[in-house]
Amino acid sequence: MLIEIIPLDELSPDDQRGPTYGLEFANKNFFLLAKRKKGVVAGKHYHKGTAASKNPELLFLIEGTVKLTLKDMRDDTTAAQEETHEVTAPVLLKIPPMVYHEVESLTDNVIYMEFNEEKSDFKFDTVWPADNKP
Repeated sequence: MLIEIIPLDELSPDDQRGPTYGLEFANKNFFLLAKRKKGVVAGKHYHKGTAASKNPELLFLIEGTVKLTLKDMRDDTTAAQEETHEVTAPVLLKIPPMVYHEVESLTDNVIYMEFNEEKSDFKFDTVWPADNKP
């Protein structure tokens, strides 16, 4: 065979939001590929920026339209800057550290890819507000 075909492992087969796949390379780079149904809200967290791949976080919206809700967590007052954007694929989102983000699928079959240097980047660099922990 002239090419290598690598099947993707589904990370959470019972996830009601839709399938999420992971692909880790020999150099430890890890890509998260998610397919979400209309109405599903994902994210609901922010990153400290201690991992290079989360400073900024890169999220490639491949297919669909999402509502992106953002809040500046560097300002701990109730007056912290908040934004909402409707975004349609294809687009690359660069999310800086300390910016809370949630992504609501406005269309069926929203597909996005998240880039990480290592599989563990997501776990040690992510902050889940108390009422949003998965």
